[in-house]
Amino acid sequence: MAQFSNKNTFFIPGRYGDYTVYERNGKLIVRSKKNDKGNPSKSQVQSATRLRWNNVQRLWGTFPSDWRPRFQNRTAGCSDYNTFMSLNMHGTPIYFTKQEVKHFATVLVPLVVSNGILKEIVVEQKGAGLVSDIVLDDLMITPQTTVGQFAKAVMKNNRDYSQGDRLTFVRGTQTMHLAVPHALFECHTIVLDLYSQQLLSETVGASDGFVMRDGVLASNVTVGAATWVHERLGANGKRIVSPQRLWCDNEEMIAQYTSQEALARAAESYSKGKAAFLRPEPTLADTAGKL
Repeated sequence: MAQFSNKNTFFIPGRYGDYTVYERNGKLIVRSKKNDKGNPSKSQVQSATRLRWNNVQRLWGTFPSDWRPRFQNRTAGCSDYNTFMSLNMHGTPIYFTKQEVKHFATVLVPLVVSNGILKEIVVEQKGAGLVSDIVLDDLMITPQTTVGQFAKAVMKNNRDYSQGDRLTFVRGTQTMHLAVPHALFECHTIVLDLYSQQLLSETVGASDGFVMRDGVLASNVTVGAATWVHERLGANGKRIVSPQRLWCDNEEMIAQYTSQEALARAAESYSKGKAAFLRPEPTLADTAGKL
């Protein structure tokens, strides 16, 4: 950017090819419109953002209204939704065509679903499903097991849990309908209450996330996405949560919608037939202005 005194130049404010001239504090300033630094143009950045935005935004909407991703330490003025988008926008890129977006396409990917100061629940695949690091010791979970018995086992063997804490099992499933992928989340919450006589099976319903295997809390889930989230109300009434990222086994579907072919299809669907097909290995620059 160059500056000139008015009396030393014949320029007047306006546009001159690749340059814009304007006046500030009695001086004429010349600014180049060229992107000399080699950084992506605004349209390129917008294209990339739009490609990534659709899947993450729609996944938020597939969570049930009574339990959606929650974040303890949010930036001032940011909602749980804003924080969810910010944390997951730069994860696995999923490329949908305009038509797929119109039909609410969603693909399960690893997502950050909570973040806070409670101890993280470690989740891993083992044998015929998932296991957590929540120790239940010798508790045998049967149709007659009560919430009180479950709560006692959790609090006795895990010092990070207290009366009144909540434990939520989050499960995501992937389906295809009319050649369009759709994801859906189910969330089941238990309030740890030592005195509750309600049956555990009645509280969690058809949830697959409250079984015991090898002395720990486990799940029979083998595909899709899942995790457990620990929650507590703090002294100030604010929610405290554990930091959790979804375990996800959806590789075949993810591969289908992260490929170069998927990117090309997505970009072409927004061009409305006015642009030629992209190269076999398209870059971000190829999609600029089409999305």
